[in-house]
Amino acid sequence: QATRDNNSNKISIDDINNDDETNKSFIRRVLSGFYYYFHKVRWIVLALSVMAIIISGIFASKLDLPQDSNVRLLTNRNEYEQNYQGQRTLLDKVLTRGSGSQAAVIWGLLPA
Repeated sequence: QATRDNNSNKISIDDINNDDETNKSFIRRVLSGFYYYFHKVRWIVLALSVMAIIISGIFASKLDLPQDSNVRLLTNRNEYEQNYQGQRTLLDKVLTRGSGSQAAVIWGLLPA
């Protein structure tokens, strides 16, 4: 039995490891019970998780690629969607989309 003297009190290992049910808090009892049952089925949970990941990967690989990168979730009656459609027909936007890639040249700066 290991003890430690600290001026007025003595703490023993037996006091620290006391498993008396009356001293445990409610949350500790709940979590200990959860751990007890979860520990029993841990391999089943692992197997189910691996199976779920494999099945998800199989279904994800069968999804078709989108035909267009422009994904619109709102209907054409929504004012935000109408604004987006209106901006697409502006001359500036049409010329920018049709001109190809954009590049920027910055003079006098050294890369970090």
